[in-house]
Amino acid sequence: MHVYLHPSFSVLDHVTIFVAYDGKWEYDGKDWFFKNCKSLIMVVPKRITLSEITHILNKQFEVNKELHHLKLEVHYKTGSIWFPITEIRNNQDLSVFISEASKAKLPLCVTRLDDADAKVVGERRKDDVTLFVAYNGKWEYDGKEWFFKNSKSLVLVVPKYITLPQITDILNKQLEVDKKLYHLKLEVHYRTGSHWFPVTQIQNNQDLSVFISETSKAKLPLCVTRLDNVYAHVGEKRKATQLIRSKY
Repeated sequence: MHVYLHPSFSVLDHVTIFVAYDGKWEYDGKDWFFKNCKSLIMVVPKRITLSEITHILNKQFEVNKELHHLKLEVHYKTGSIWFPITEIRNNQDLSVFISEASKAKLPLCVTRLDDADAKVVGERRKDDVTLFVAYNGKWEYDGKEWFFKNSKSLVLVVPKYITLPQITDILNKQLEVDKKLYHLKLEVHYRTGSHWFPVTQIQNNQDLSVFISETSKAKLPLCVTRLDNVYAHVGEKRKATQLIRSKY
C-alpha cells in the first residue's frame, strides 16, 4: 500500500482518504463491492478541489491524459441497500465525500476510463444540505419493503430552505429534462418502522421541508421519476370525462 502526503500537510487542515483503484464494481444481490482493487492512502487538504485531487491521482497512477481519464466514485451507506454508486463530478460532490469519509472511512473508488472531462462548480456553504438523489429507477415491492431499483445516482448540495419549484428546476437542468415532453415526480420512502408505510410523493414546499429535515438525520434518498406529459394529460382528460359522465 502506498501513502501520499500532500506538501502542505498539517494535522488540523488535512484529511486522510482511502483510495481503491483498478478494481471493478460487482453486485452480489445485496450490496455493491469494488473488487480486485489496489489501494492507496492519501493525506490531502480538507478543502481540496476536484481538479486538484484528480491532478494528484493522475500523477500517482501515471495516467496518460491524452488517452485516459479517471472516474471517481463512492458507495454511500444510506441505510438503503439499493442506493446506487455515486460519481464525484464536481467540487460539491467531493466536499460531501470528504465530510462523509471523515466519519465512516468510505473509500474513494477510482477507475481509469477513456475520454471525458470533469466539470467543476461552486463550493459548499454552511447553510446548505446534502441530498442523495436516485433517479431513472422503478419502485418494486418484495413483499416486505419498497425499493427504487435499477436507478442512477446524483448528489446535490442545496440551501436548507429551498422550495419545490427551485429544486425541481435544478433537477430538470441536472437531468436534462425537456419540460415540453416530461415532468419530474419526487418521492421518498420514510423509515417509519412500519414496512407497509407507502412511498410518499413530495407535492409542496412543506413536504420538501419535512424531507430535508428527515434526510439530514437519516440520509434518505430523494427518488426522482421522469414522467411523460402526454400520459399526464391523458389522465386528466379521463378524469374530466368521468366527471362529465357522472353528471348525466
